[in-house]
Amino acid sequence: MSMILTRTPFRVSLFGGGTDFKFWYQNHGSKLITCSIGYYCYIALRILPPFFDSSNRIVWSKIEETSNINEITHPVVRACLNFYNINQGVEMHHIGDLPARSGIGSSSSFTVGLIHALYVLLGRSVTKRQIIDDAIFVEQNLLKEYVGIQDQIQVGYGGFNLIEIKQDGDFSISPISISRDRINSLTENLLLFYTGISRLSSEITKHTIESACKNDKPLQEIAYLTEQASAILTDDLKSLDLIGELLHHSWVMKKSLSSQISTESIDLIYEKAIKLGALGGKVLGAGGGGFLLLYVPKECQVNVRKALDGLVEIPFKLDQFGTTLVQHT
Repeated sequence: MSMILTRTPFRVSLFGGGTDFKFWYQNHGSKLITCSIGYYCYIALRILPPFFDSSNRIVWSKIEETSNINEITHPVVRACLNFYNINQGVEMHHIGDLPARSGIGSSSSFTVGLIHALYVLLGRSVTKRQIIDDAIFVEQNLLKEYVGIQDQIQVGYGGFNLIEIKQDGDFSISPISISRDRINSLTENLLLFYTGISRLSSEITKHTIESACKNDKPLQEIAYLTEQASAILTDDLKSLDLIGELLHHSWVMKKSLSSQISTESIDLIYEKAIKLGALGGKVLGAGGGGFLLLYVPKECQVNVRKALDGLVEIPFKLDQFGTTLVQHT
């Protein structure tokens, strides 16, 4: 039986988070700075041979064996199989390098990777743009999720990018004009820690959107900081430490949007890191838990690591490829 395997990276959003939601970009447009990292969502997919008792076998955090598509409880799998009119039974396995519900775009990585695999299964050629457009449609229109569109774009294309979203929802993505040495210097100052807290981003996001609709000044400031960060990154004469300071300012603005974005324990961790030399940081994704990103100059990293030794540090490199077909046999 033919086996398809796709690999889709997770992402770290640096600046502009929250401005990729329709309520914002349809009035203001949006710019975001984000990157894909070398940790992945793997989707293995094949037609399930007819001699099995069930028609579909879906393996994720649970194992589902069903007689028809509509019995599948995984919402993305069920929606995608129906959307693409998959009439034959399938077997799908999901493997993730990092935990779900942790702010690294894992849901969109899953959706993009599955859609990529389904196009291959159907024998249809597809561009990354089409995969991304489909993923946005599935998440926003079919599943009615409270999601923006940066995650699907970034994990689909990979790299270290500036994403620009027009008011009509059209978007472009372009690599940040920065030397390899400067990128390396930036990533060497970024430390990623797992807080151990898993959360449902949809509820936090819903509350954040409702708050932002009443008071959009924090998002205006976040949008302005994205412009500043882009100018710093592309100017070799400017210190990258300024990025750390902007991350701190952006995090303060983000927290002001909703009381659910941070917690007392996260605030204590963050404040401890700042006292020991971190210049800024943020909780990735919607907030509330998951991964904490810190900008820490090299001379301060030993002390910060010691102070946060109760957390799991995740060393990372950038991914340049986005969603990829790894195997089709």
